[in-house]
Amino acid sequence: MKKKIIAALLCGVFLLSGCSGKPSGMSDEVYEIGCQALKIIEKYNAAEISADDAYDRIDKLHDNLGEIEEENPDDEHAWNISTDLLGILIDLSSDQISGEGDTFESAANLKEDLGK
Repeated sequence: MKKKIIAALLCGVFLLSGCSGKPSGMSDEVYEIGCQALKIIEKYNAAEISADDAYDRIDKLHDNLGEIEEENPDDEHAWNISTDLLGILIDLSSDQISGEGDTFESAANLKEDLGK
């Protein structure tokens, strides 16, 4: 009986461990840039920072990620996160101009690519 309970608990731990955290094969540097961007866009979505501030900060992260992409052009994770950041930048611009940018959806896309 104890073995079955322990086995069930271990299965649960293994299943849960695959549900979040850095995706397999993603470099620490790309993951950290993505996490920083996620924190920024979440602060914007919570009205804690301005669109200008969020845009400037995420734009710098996107530039940093571009350097990583140049060094590793086949890095799929860097490309995915870069695409997410570009989408956030577009949504921030749209939000400033017309109020129609969907920064919540962009944040959800980034969160998904980060495995969160």
